[in-house]
Amino acid sequence: MGKLKFDTTIEKGENKMLEIKQSSTFENSRIYLADFFVDGFYIWLKYFSKNKTKLKKAFAHIFVLEHFYVAFKDGNPAGMAAVSDGNTLVVKLNKKELTKHLGFIIGRIAFYVLKKEFEVLGKQGLPRFPEVSFVSVLEKYRRQGIAEELINYVISHTTYEKYILEVADNNTPAVKLYEKLGFKEYFRVPVKNKKQTGFDFYIYLIKEK
Repeated sequence: MGKLKFDTTIEKGENKMLEIKQSSTFENSRIYLADFFVDGFYIWLKYFSKNKTKLKKAFAHIFVLEHFYVAFKDGNPAGMAAVSDGNTLVVKLNKKELTKHLGFIIGRIAFYVLKKEFEVLGKQGLPRFPEVSFVSVLEKYRRQGIAEELINYVISHTTYEKYILEVADNNTPAVKLYEKLGFKEYFRVPVKNKKQTGFDFYIYLIKEK
């Protein structure tokens, strides 16, 4: 499998003022990543706290920076995406940090629940393909093509031949975007706690260069 490249570029076309940077190359990247994470995944994170500021402080530590890319629109942080070789974790949860910000009980619950979700290689027993994950764009920058540019960027600036990603079946806009980018459904897995999650299946899609 190939190695990650750490280039920075200004995208052309409609998003000509969109700059994408590898997150270990600039300061305050954890602050930006935490913003994207909480904004994009708040529907699940709110069970641990409805205070977004507290959530951002609690989760700022989790990101393995060399795997994350950040998009800046007109100089402002707008979104993120991660990519890995499929054998390397892109986030690592620290129980002390979570309990520090969320409290002893809630912090421990968040640690054990999210560890099972995020710190897993070869999900659902699938082969460990290189993976695109944690795609999130701040609400005010959505529907501007930023997620598309981010995904194209991380794929074109890494040298893997095949990429997998995971999406909930009810996230129709994301599914359509991934299919537009050349991803094809590979496998789907029923969700056990449908009432809590609000969707029926995890869909796994694959793209080959």
